[in-house]
Order: sequence, then structure tokens, then C-alpha cells
Amino acid sequence: MRTKVIFDCDNTMGQIGWELDDGLALFYILGSSDLELLGITTVFGNGKIENVMRYTKNLLKAIGREDIPLKEGASKRGAAPTEAAHFLAKNAASNPGELVILAAGTLGNLQYAAQIDSNFFRNLKAIILMGGHIEHPFTMGNFTLPDVNLKRDPKAAFRVFHAECPVTVINSEICKQVPFTKEHLERVNFWPKNIRHLIESLFSTYNEHTGLDLIYIWDVLVPVFLNRPELFDNNQVRIVASNVKDIKEGHLKLTENENGVLINMPSKILDPNLFMNIVIEAWLRLHTITMKKNKGYLDF
Repeated sequence: MRTKVIFDCDNTMGQIGWELDDGLALFYILGSSDLELLGITTVFGNGKIENVMRYTKNLLKAIGREDIPLKEGASKRGAAPTEAAHFLAKNAASNPGELVILAAGTLGNLQYAAQIDSNFFRNLKAIILMGGHIEHPFTMGNFTLPDVNLKRDPKAAFRVFHAECPVTVINSEICKQVPFTKEHLERVNFWPKNIRHLIESLFSTYNEHTGLDLIYIWDVLVPVFLNRPELFDNNQVRIVASNVKDIKEGHLKLTENENGVLINMPSKILDPNLFMNIVIEAWLRLHTITMKKNKGYLDF
């Protein structure tokens, strides 16, 4: 039986020089035979909500998957519940104990879904989210990188950390263990030129700002953890999150105090080469499906 998921994201794949990990995570989800994508919800973060919606619509059109429900979500912190929040609450209630939320952006949609339905978190099987860092400040090459997903809506993050369901956090540090290199780029030569061009442009952006000749595929780790947890260590920890101020900068402070919030936060990828092989295989599977169904990609 495939695991039911909703992908909550701030995708900007399609904008030159911007992060494209949400789009690559979506490619992985759709290329995995183990995951059933019930829909995509959008949220502000990497970009404004109108841009996230536009790029995500274009991406789905490019691969011939406009059949996937796409719901617009929070445009800023403190926004009223949107159609995305209603979609999340409805699907959680319809699939009690079966639905996993893959949260790759700010967390407002989840917070607002809980406002709509007080049982929202209890109805979920799990939440796997991307965000936060242990290292403070967090560095990438010679560049100090602020957190985005937690810091831009810390009240929502605080509520999710206290959710009444298992929460797994994929932090920034673990993403460094599986860099996407020029060698990996050569292995995805099955992708059309426009996708490869976006990746090459991001390589240039990283190199310009950090001095690194690689990129990180942050959000891809979220769905990989769900269907290949054996690639990660099991790391149950407690973090300091007694109030919003504790996490407002995205800095996750570990504690042994029993009052700390218990989460799973893997710290090690046990086989980085196998990890990347699995990711590229899923991307190739989606590519094969796209070529067979649509005879190619539309431009986006």
C-alpha cells in the first residue's frame, strides 16, 4: 500500500538562480512508486505566494500532471486560513492515521488547518518538515545562511513542534552530507535543457555567494526520509521550545530536560552514495513516465 502524502511547499523552480529543491522533491515524490500524492499546498517562503503558485502550476503543466490538486496557501504569517488549510484539514479527517504531511516551506498552512479542525494533528500519521539548524550561525562555504522555514513564521513552527502526532525535522546540517555535484548533474542528462539550465544557474549562484562548486537539494531529503528511513539514523531528541522566542531564529537548541519537546531529528545519512542513487532513480522513473505519457516536457 502506498503512503498518502500532501506536499506543502514554497516552490520557485523555474526562476533563474533561485532554489529549486521543492521542485526536485516533487519530482522525487512523483517518481516514487511508494507514495500517493493527494495534492500540493503552497505557502510563502522562498518567494511570494503568487510566484510560488505560478511556478508550481507551470511545473505541473510541464510534466503533464495538472490533474494533481493545487491549493493556494498562506501569503504571510498570521494570515487567515486559506483554501490550502481547508484542503489539509479535510484530507486529514478523511484519512485518519494515514496521511503524512511533507512540509518543505513555512508552516502556516498546518497551523491554520489545526484552527479549522482541532483534531487535525491527531488525524495525521506524521509530519516531516525541512527547517532549522543546530550550528549557530549556520554556514555554507564562506556564507552565513539564515533559516527560512522556521524563522519566517515562528508561531506556526512552534505549533507544529507541539503537534499531537510524530514530527520529524530535517535540519540544514544533514543536508550538507549529500551535496549535488557536477558529477550528479552529468547523471541527469535525461532531463530537458531548460531544467538542466536552471540547475546550472543555481550552481553559479552558489559559487558566487559561497565559493562552493556544488548545490544542496534540501527539501528532497523530506520525502526520501519517509519512504527510505533506513538511510538515516534514528535520532530522538528534545529541543528547547517552551515559547516562540526559543525557536524564532530557526536555531534548534538540544536539551536533556524532560520539558523539552520530543522530536525525531536524524543527524546522519548512513550511505550518501546510495541516497543519491535512489533519488536519481526516482527522477529517471518520472522522466520515463513523462516521456511515455506526453512525448516530452512542455516549456516552463
